[in-house]
Amino acid sequence: AEGAEMIEAAKAAEVVLMVGYPKRYDPAFARFVDEAMTLSERKLLRVTTTESPFEPYIAHYPLIGPPTDVDGDILATLRADSESRLQRAIGSDDAFLVRQYQAVLLDTLVHEVNTARALLGEPISLDYVDLREGHATVALDFGGPTAVIHWLETPAMTRYSMEFYLHAADGRATLTFPSPYLRNAPTALVVERGGAGTESWRREEITSYESGFKEELRVFYDAVTENHAPPTDGVDANRDIALCQAIIRSFVDRAPVAHPTEF
Repeated sequence: AEGAEMIEAAKAAEVVLMVGYPKRYDPAFARFVDEAMTLSERKLLRVTTTESPFEPYIAHYPLIGPPTDVDGDILATLRADSESRLQRAIGSDDAFLVRQYQAVLLDTLVHEVNTARALLGEPISLDYVDLREGHATVALDFGGPTAVIHWLETPAMTRYSMEFYLHAADGRATLTFPSPYLRNAPTALVVERGGAGTESWRREEITSYESGFKEELRVFYDAVTENHAPPTDGVDANRDIALCQAIIRSFVDRAPVAHPTEF
């Protein structure tokens, strides 16, 4: 509901509303989409993310020290307000569900579902959800290909990875994102195809060392100066929020949810 209010407020003020999804603006993702469009009978998209402690990834950066203390009463008010909004969003005050919705779905998995939607379109059904401490699995039907998203915490290993694997009748494509905390670390693309008989080949590609964060800022600048909607506008992002809420609903009800990105 708050997202819908933001969309309407941006329209009324005639300003550009864009949500930051850096993986959508990674040059390798554009190549991944190009390759996906050449595959026939796309059957399965498998997304696997292994979250790991981020401190080792930023220890070598000259970051500013810890923030100054904030008045305890102010913090308590802000936290209570945040908790109330989260509970209203999912219709429950269950601590596990609120934590999953905020820390897993909104903070991390929202990027995976947004990228999957950019590749396959809108899902016609949310078929399966399993939520556990440190582990989430979501299955979506895109009216042809199926997408299965796995999210796992690996607290004892600093080895972040997000892999998109697309399988089709005539080939495969795999996109692997590095930790977003590594500056200019390239996203790897692997394309596998075949031909007549037993012919097959595999190509590994580094598309660019450009940063997805930098590219999304360029897109935002162009959207503002040229007065057009960016790919990740408010409507696009609010569909992800609707899907995250549907994931909680499906888990609680143990039932599929039709058209889970509608709001």
